[in-house]
Amino acid sequence: MLDVPFTHGLTSTVIHLSTLQKPSSAKVIKRLLIYQTPKSVSKNYISSMCYNKIGGKTHENFSEVDLGTSPFSFSNENKLTVVGCDDLSLMQGKDRVNFASSCFALCSDSSQLSDESCSGIGCCQTSIPKGLKRFIIRQATLNNHTKENSICVDSDTGLEGYRCNCSNGYEGNPYLRPGCQDINECENNPCHEKGICTNTPGGYNCSCRHGYLGDGMTCIAQHSNKLVVYTGLGTSIGLLLLLAVTYWLYKVVKKRKKHKRRQKNFKRNGGLLLQQQISTNEGLVDKTRLFTAKELLKATDQFNESRILGRGGQGTVYKGMLSDGRTIAVKKSKVVSVNQLEQFINEVVILSQINHRNVVNLLGCCLETEVPLLVYEFIPNRTLFDQIHDLNAEFPITWSMRLRIAAEIAGALAYLHYETSVPIYHRDIKSSNILLDENYKSKAVRFWNFKINCNRSNSPHHPSEGDLRLSRSRVFPIEPIY
Repeated sequence: MLDVPFTHGLTSTVIHLSTLQKPSSAKVIKRLLIYQTPKSVSKNYISSMCYNKIGGKTHENFSEVDLGTSPFSFSNENKLTVVGCDDLSLMQGKDRVNFASSCFALCSDSSQLSDESCSGIGCCQTSIPKGLKRFIIRQATLNNHTKENSICVDSDTGLEGYRCNCSNGYEGNPYLRPGCQDINECENNPCHEKGICTNTPGGYNCSCRHGYLGDGMTCIAQHSNKLVVYTGLGTSIGLLLLLAVTYWLYKVVKKRKKHKRRQKNFKRNGGLLLQQQISTNEGLVDKTRLFTAKELLKATDQFNESRILGRGGQGTVYKGMLSDGRTIAVKKSKVVSVNQLEQFINEVVILSQINHRNVVNLLGCCLETEVPLLVYEFIPNRTLFDQIHDLNAEFPITWSMRLRIAAEIAGALAYLHYETSVPIYHRDIKSSNILLDENYKSKAVRFWNFKINCNRSNSPHHPSEGDLRLSRSRVFPIEPIY
C-alpha cells in the first residue's frame, strides 16, 4: 500500500479502483489516494447602502477584498449575489484581472423575496472569473429603502455599518412587518392633571380642560388667571401713571427753573428800572413794549441761522414774525456790561420815544435773556450800500433818489440833534447804516454807538438846566415828526 502524504490543513478523498492492471514484477495496488484542490472559507463585510425616510442617501459601504501576495485566489464557485427590489451591484477586478460584472435585482414587493434560492425575482447572480485576487463591489438603488417611521443610524456594535431605528414616537422592529408602530404617549399621561392628552402620529398634544387656561403642560384656573391679568394690568397702569407724573414733575421743575432764570436775567438786565421808568411816564406805556423770551424765540425760529439779516461788531440782527403777523428785526447784542445797564435802559427809553419818518422805530426790548434784545421795525429793501453797489439790482438808485435820501437823512439827524429833549448823536452815519423801505424812503438805523448829550444850553426850545442827566425818575418827552 502506497500512502501519499498531503498538505496540512487540506482534506483527502479515497477512491477505490478495482480494474487497475497488475504490474509484472510486483503485486498490484488496489487502493490509490487522490487529492482535491485545497480551499479556504472567509467571511467579509457585505456592501450596503442606507437611505432616510425622504429618499436621501445617508450612508454607503463598499466591500473591497484584497488577497495580496497570499497563495489563494477567489474560487469561481463564488457568485456575485444581489438581493433587493431595485438594487444594482457592480463588481470590478483590480491589478492584472481587469473586468466588470454587474447584477440588477428587481421586484414589485418585498414579499417576493426568498431566503431559499435565487429565483431571479428580487435576486440575481453572476459568476466571477478564475484567478481573481482583488475586487471591489459598488452598489446603487433607484428608490428609498428606509421603511416608514424609521431612520438609518450608525451601528453601535463597534463594527462598521448601519442599522435602522424607529423614529421618535414609534416602536417595533423596523426590519419586519408591520414595522415601526405609533406609541400612544397618552397612556403615561404626560400632560398636566387638568389637561387633556390627544395622541398624534409620532407624538401627542396637550390642552387644558374647560375652565382652565394654559398650554396643557401647565393649566391655571380662569379665575386665578383673571387675577393675574388684573394684577398685571393694574401694575402696568400704575407704571404708566408713575411715568406720566414723573414727566409732568420734570416739566414743571424745568419750567420753574427757566422762569427763575428769566426773572434773574430780567432783574440783572435792568428790567425793574425800565418798569419804573414806564410807570412814571404814561407816554411810554404804548411806545415801549417788553417782549418775552418765548415770543422772540418763536418769532425767530429759535434764532435760526437762516433768519440772520446781518452781523456787526456789536451783535447780530435776526428777522422774525410776531403772532399778529408783523415782521420785525431783533438785535441780539454780544455783551452788555453790568456797569452800563442803567445807561442802556435810559437809552432804550429815549430811543423808543423817537417817532420820525426817517428813523427806524424801536418797538421794544426783551430783558429775560442773558443779553438784552432790541426789537425794531423791519425794513425790506436792504441798505443803501447794497442798492448802490449791486450792479444787477432790478431797480437802480438814480441820482435824484440819492439826493432825496441824503436830504431825508440830514433831516433825521437835525431832528435828533435839535428837536429832541436831549441831543442824540448817531456817530456812525454811512450807507450801510441807512435802510430803504418798500417805497425807497430812507431810514437811519443802528444806533449802536450813539451818544446822548445832556449838556445842551442857549436853546430857544429847551431850558438851560446845566447837566440834564437821565435818572430813574425823569424822562424827557420827544415830539414826533411825520
